[in-house]
Amino acid sequence: MEAWILALMLHLSPEERWKSLPGHEETKAERRARYEAIAADIASTVEKGDAIHKKREADAALLVAVTYLESGFQKDVDVGPCYRPNANDKRCDEGRAACIAQIRIRDGYTSEHTHGIAGLTLADLFKERKKCLAIARFMLRRSFRACTKDGPDARMDVYASGRCGYGREEGKKRLKLAEKLMSLPLDKKAGRAQP
Repeated sequence: MEAWILALMLHLSPEERWKSLPGHEETKAERRARYEAIAADIASTVEKGDAIHKKREADAALLVAVTYLESGFQKDVDVGPCYRPNANDKRCDEGRAACIAQIRIRDGYTSEHTHGIAGLTLADLFKERKKCLAIARFMLRRSFRACTKDGPDARMDVYASGRCGYGREEGKKRLKLAEKLMSLPLDKKAGRAQP
């Protein structure tokens, strides 16, 4: 599954468009290795614990879509600290969110109820990508179940905004991208386009 997830990531962020931010430079080889590590962490995350969908591939596609739209897989958002060239930059929600899933924390620490893991700081989320992804999966599962009465377009409301009825357009964008990723003609074992 790792190769397929990497292929999805490279489809969204092809090498020819890679650019580094000041203070977060990386060679193509370093970025490729970091992408491979992200793909391995996503694969590991969807193999453990409770699923969001019935298919693990759908969970992986959703995590790829969410992390791409939240971070663009950029190094600063992945490992921290977020790059902010000026006070008007909104990266990492002005310092209130961390990691490639852009997890927001109130009162300085994650909570069991909201995040599924208690006691982590923003710095912890930058250091431990697997915990970031586990929290994202927990929050996505919770979101998918929270607003069922509002229909399928509301599945991401709680993830995007914290409550039903808000964040709908952002949520729909993530769901649509995940569906598109699932429909790509990629060999799920080899992680490359099928003939």
